[in-house]
Amino acid sequence: AKTVKQHFKNRPDVVFLYVANDKPDAWRRGIRTLGIGGIHVLGTPEVEQRYDISAWPTYLLLGRKGELLNLDPPRPSAENGKKLIAELETALATR
Repeated sequence: AKTVKQHFKNRPDVVFLYVANDKPDAWRRGIRTLGIGGIHVLGTPEVEQRYDISAWPTYLLLGRKGELLNLDPPRPSAENGKKLIAELETALATR
């Protein structure tokens, strides 16, 4: 994930959003302990329903207006982030 974040660090149109669905205290400790940057929010049943989330963790690629672009994008760990970077670049180029 660090490679992907580093690649897009100067792109204000790319936001890394992390949504937790339970155990808020453990989630907050993990953010602090691991130093995970980005926007962190607690999910709601409405979020799960809107994006058809049935299991956590779930990776989604959303567009600028919240539209679902890819329900199963490459994981940040795939090929050291190269697959996800390519997917994001494609999404940015076609918006």
